[in-house]
Amino acid sequence: MKVVTIIQARTNSSRLPNKVLIDIYGKTLLERVIGQAKKIKNIDEVWVATSSQDQDDLIEWLCDRIGVNCYRGDLEDVRSRYYDIGKKQNADILVRITADNPFTEPSYAEDLINFLKEDRTGYDYVRMDRSKVPDGTYSEVFTMDALEKSIENYYDTENKEHVTPAMIGDMKMKELIPSDEDLIARKPYFVGVDTFADLKHATLLYKHFGEKDTLKQIINKVNKYGNAIQ
Repeated sequence: MKVVTIIQARTNSSRLPNKVLIDIYGKTLLERVIGQAKKIKNIDEVWVATSSQDQDDLIEWLCDRIGVNCYRGDLEDVRSRYYDIGKKQNADILVRITADNPFTEPSYAEDLINFLKEDRTGYDYVRMDRSKVPDGTYSEVFTMDALEKSIENYYDTENKEHVTPAMIGDMKMKELIPSDEDLIARKPYFVGVDTFADLKHATLLYKHFGEKDTLKQIINKVNKYGNAIQ
């Protein structure tokens, strides 16, 4: 089964414009996310899916500079970008990652992919139990068949923009608990980047913990003290 990871990225975010191109402790936010995606062991390809708008030329140029596949499509219909890449690459399973999550955890994605590969009961979509992982670390994994069913039956703006609502609400989905106990969060914690304050927080996390086993260190601190940075 062919597994393709797709990172959706854009520069026109309203709360923090151009955030995917902003530096986080030596690398752009998008480079951080791409780096995490490339660590997923059981995938075949990594793609960045951005829009065909002029402002997203910068994303394509960054991908070209670091040697990452880039596809450009409709600004509003993000789902169609996933479909176009999946069809072009003959994907069986797609991994959805958003470009504002620098601490996307590779082993979470590996667990999800393995479940869909081994499943014999027809699940369409799988994600981590969000009460067991920090917010801003997870990915979503679904079959190409599920994506095609969504496109054939759901034409609303929410599904076009957010890709997976129909899979979550109306298809066969499952939530998992991480197989690595050191990556199970027992207290809520947000590590994504939506605002400037989030950007500063993410930078401090890299400054404090470095780039080796970063999320494990963060989770260990949060589980003990409720916060990663004292």
